[in-house]
Amino acid sequence: MTLEQLIELGFDRSYKRDDDTIKCRCSQCEAMVINGTPIHETGCPNIPQPEPEKDLDEYPNEGYWYRDANGDTCHTWDFEEAIGE
Repeated sequence: MTLEQLIELGFDRSYKRDDDTIKCRCSQCEAMVINGTPIHETGCPNIPQPEPEKDLDEYPNEGYWYRDANGDTCHTWDFEEAIGE
């Protein structure tokens, strides 16, 4: 993942170190990288929100995105809620 991609994902304080590794940082939460996947804390305002016209599968590592009965884009960390169970 590039520095530009991290910044686009809301990790606005990320930077490249002298040894060319990238440090993942967020100004709104204690961001971390788990198994190579950068993540924000739950509820971080820097988590990118999908635009209605975009595919909901675009953000697979940030919980579950779905459309409710009214067609509005919704987010949950609970898989059963996302599939309506």
